[in-house]
Amino acid sequence: MNSPDQYAPLKPLETNNGTIASTRNPFWIGLTSLRQHLQQLIIRLIYAQELHVWQCTDRAGRLYWQAYDPVTGRSTSGSEADIRAWIEQLHYLKR
Repeated sequence: MNSPDQYAPLKPLETNNGTIASTRNPFWIGLTSLRQHLQQLIIRLIYAQELHVWQCTDRAGRLYWQAYDPVTGRSTSGSEADIRAWIEQLHYLKR
């Protein structure tokens, strides 16, 4: 086995312009990574509550719209005017 005396402590590295670059601590790297993952999870949870609307094309090439409200679990499809009316109705029901 290697003894602890064989390993030299990490020293700051010098960069080309003569300044000293700090070594990266694995704890802080892990903490930063954990924070980034938590932020992504929070964003996904917030996004999961938003109304989803997208445009589709049927086999004949006609455009139509689909919408889904994850809060109520309701969805619909139709023309742009149909979707707008459905969204207005949802907004009215949530008040």
